[in-house]
Amino acid sequence: VRAQGTATAEGLQQTPQLGMLSQLARRATGSTPYTLALAFRRGVPELQISTTLQGLALALPPPLGKPADSSLPLRFEAQVARESLTGLTHGSSNGHGAPPLRDQITLDLGAVGTATYLRDVSGAQPRVLRGAIGVGLLAGESAPQPTEGVGANIRLGKVDVDAWERLFTQSTGVAGAARPGPVPVMGPGPAANPAMDYLPNVLALRASELTAEGRTLHNLV
Repeated sequence: VRAQGTATAEGLQQTPQLGMLSQLARRATGSTPYTLALAFRRGVPELQISTTLQGLALALPPPLGKPADSSLPLRFEAQVARESLTGLTHGSSNGHGAPPLRDQITLDLGAVGTATYLRDVSGAQPRVLRGAIGVGLLAGESAPQPTEGVGANIRLGKVDVDAWERLFTQSTGVAGAARPGPVPVMGPGPAANPAMDYLPNVLALRASELTAEGRTLHNLV
C-alpha cells in the first residue's frame, strides 16, 4: 500500500510504532506532508515514511531544532529483520518452528545523523535489543552496533547536555537519562519506561564546546 498525506504533531505523538520519534514529537507543533509505503510480513507492519518536515516546528536542542518554514529531510523505515526470515517456510509462518520475531527500525536524518534499532516484536510491546546512533559523523565514520544495548557516536560543535537532559526527563519521566560519560549511561535490558530502551547506554562524544550542570568544557574528545 502506498499513500501520501499530512502528518500532524499530535498524530506523531500517538504513534508508538515510531519508537523514540513519537516521544520527540511532543516538542513539535504544526504539520508536514509525507509519503508512506505499508506492507506486512509475519503479521508485522513494514513501514517506509519520507518527509521534509517542512511545516513542522521542532523545539529541540541543536542539531534537531528547527522553525516550521525550514526543511529537515527524514526517512523512517521499519522492516522485519533478516534473521526472522531465515529458514522460514510456509508451514512455519504461523509461529510453529519460526525464528524469533524481530524488526529493524531506521531513522535517517541525512547529514544530521542516523539511528538504527533491532527490536523484539513478539510481545505486546516492542523491546529494543540493540541499536546504534550516529550524529554529525564525518564520511567513513560510523556508530558500531553493540551486541547488547545501544551505542552512540556523536560529533558536534556545541552540545548542551542540560537541554538534552531536560528533554529526555520530560519524555521518559526518568531524571539523568542523558548524562554522558565514559561508562554506560544505563544498563542494557528492558527499562521501566519503554522510551528509555532507545537511549544509549554507551556514548562516545566529541565536541568543541559542552555545557553540563552550568559549566562549559572545551575541545572534548
